[in-house]
Amino acid sequence: GALGQPNLFISYSQNSSTEIFAGAIEEYCSNSGLNPRDLFVWVDALSMKWQDLTDGATSSHNDSETHTQQRLITQKLIKECGHVLAVFSHWDRSKSEEGWLKRMWCIYEGFEAVRHQVLFSVGLAKPERERFVQALIEDPTHVVDLLCTTVDVRDAKGFNKQQKMMLLDHFMKMDPND
Repeated sequence: GALGQPNLFISYSQNSSTEIFAGAIEEYCSNSGLNPRDLFVWVDALSMKWQDLTDGATSSHNDSETHTQQRLITQKLIKECGHVLAVFSHWDRSKSEEGWLKRMWCIYEGFEAVRHQVLFSVGLAKPERERFVQALIEDPTHVVDLLCTTVDVRDAKGFNKQQKMMLLDHFMKMDPND
């Protein structure tokens, strides 16, 4: 494959299967009229490294410093890519334990996209997209209820309690007008 400047930041719950992950990207390309060979993606692999950095860490100062660096790098990447694709494994379970709307880093990545006016899309693999469309046809009110109720970031899951507390602290300190 070729290397290039990423033009799509992919945000996903690491509980997602490879099939769902790849299917959502394939569906995104198909629906956008893009050739997958022209797509350069950034997969939020840094969040995986974040877990390695915080497991067994002893200094809260270093953890805080690492966390700040991680957030700033993520924010920079989102802005540089100019588009975030949130991969939902199952549209109707987006708020379940494994769902995108229950994962702290996913919520943070989506928030940063909106905050910096970066294009934000939801990606579903084709079978899941078809299930979503069918549900919209059958009972649109139910779909809206499932997806549009308030997301409480305090209920989101992280790799560990310390990471979750640092992100919550960041959310609480943010200026809503910024």
